[in-house]
Amino acid sequence: MSEAVKLAFASCSEDLIPSLLDEVDAFFPGVPLYVVSEFPPERGRWIPYHPARTFGQNLALVRDALRGRHIRLAGVLLQPRMPYWRMRLIPFVLAPLRTLIYNENLHHFMLRPRSLRVMLRHGVWRLHNLVKWELSPGGATYTLLWRLAHPRAFRRPLLALAARAAGMAAAMLKALRTRQPVVMPERDLAAGITIVVPSRNGRELLTRLLPGLVAELAGVDSEVMVVDNGSDDGTAAWLVAAYPRVALLSSAEPLSFARAVNLGINNARYSRVCLLNNDMTLDPGFFVALLEAFERVPGLFCATAQILFPEGERRQETGKAVMTALDRRPVKDFPIRCELPVEGENLSYVLYGSGGCSMYDTRKALALGGFDEIYAPAYVEDLDFGFRGWQQGWPSVFVAPA
Repeated sequence: MSEAVKLAFASCSEDLIPSLLDEVDAFFPGVPLYVVSEFPPERGRWIPYHPARTFGQNLALVRDALRGRHIRLAGVLLQPRMPYWRMRLIPFVLAPLRTLIYNENLHHFMLRPRSLRVMLRHGVWRLHNLVKWELSPGGATYTLLWRLAHPRAFRRPLLALAARAAGMAAAMLKALRTRQPVVMPERDLAAGITIVVPSRNGRELLTRLLPGLVAELAGVDSEVMVVDNGSDDGTAAWLVAAYPRVALLSSAEPLSFARAVNLGINNARYSRVCLLNNDMTLDPGFFVALLEAFERVPGLFCATAQILFPEGERRQETGKAVMTALDRRPVKDFPIRCELPVEGENLSYVLYGSGGCSMYDTRKALALGGFDEIYAPAYVEDLDFGFRGWQQGWPSVFVAPA
């Protein structure tokens, strides 16, 4: 006989989740509670939900977590304007007749004939709220009517439409253009590592990074460059006094990330160049693990490390950056996601390396012209760099021990 469980789907705003758990947990005392949610719940056994994954992938994760168990009751909250519609479908696939459907006032019904009157009342109430929302400031219908009365307000959406059209035209022109092969530079590069740390007003952060960095480089042919751009906190004078062997590249004006790291890449003397943000600290064996990747993966362009955050902070990037398979489904949102690594994924292919903790083949980096400086001040220059490497057949890999 399989174990019975209760299932709550946190498909609502954070403030409503405790009340939903109270409601579901009140049924069938003694039956264990499982919670499907994006973040760990305050109680119950957590089944992680990944918004960037497909419906099928999340459904498979829930099924796997419930293996050997059956659903006695499921609760799901239908709160408007919350991005969890795919999550809300899961209980209707797994247990449609045992699912309690809640609204944001925690009134509920089930998909059964005796609940038909309640469902109709719920539908009418939802329709009334929708009309009220649409005709209030912020609603799409209200906004359209307001713009019709104020034609100049159409300027911004029309400009946005023109920008999208220009982007499509640029993509078509790029697709038609013959790609020129990259030319490998003839510079002599010694075996070793060049570390490039871009920094602006980061003296305090550098006091935490550099001691461990220097210790990790003991016995390794290497050089450390700090690109100090536009600082007014005394970083340059402090570096010269405290770390005279650290090369200082100074710029009076603040530089974008791409321009700052390109200064270091263009001045590198070694065959590997490692980029580090100034707010990083390194675990032991950091460089050993990254260097080993270049020995084990033929033609490697980039080896990228894990990024760990302080306890309680969400991991926004892990080093394991992957791209949704475009041939399986249309991509409506940004198709890049950063998955939490699992056992055995060391040296698996990834789309790109984080610019804050990745090691590159210096010659290949120079051949690509470094980071594209058009990304100023915006992000994604590291994503672009990794993608251009893949276009040349140069892989990037995730290095779990780093």
